[in-house]
Amino acid sequence: MVVIKAPIKLISAVALCCIFLAGCDTNSELSKLSDREMRAKVKECKTMKSPAPAMIFACENYQRECEKRADKAGHFVC
Repeated sequence: MVVIKAPIKLISAVALCCIFLAGCDTNSELSKLSDREMRAKVKECKTMKSPAPAMIFACENYQRECEKRADKAGHFVC
């Protein structure tokens, strides 16, 4: 049996790529959230002390969705 020892950086990079690719369709999922749910997600993001890289990415997506909704609705949603 051959054991392959992959460096931590490589594993992390692959994991981030998978998360990124899985998040490509995030906007359609985010658009399904109500304004109340979106505000809760943004508030959660703002109160995190040290979020993981994947959570930072998700929080950036929430913020972009909020900005889109604000532009579309003409008022601040989140």
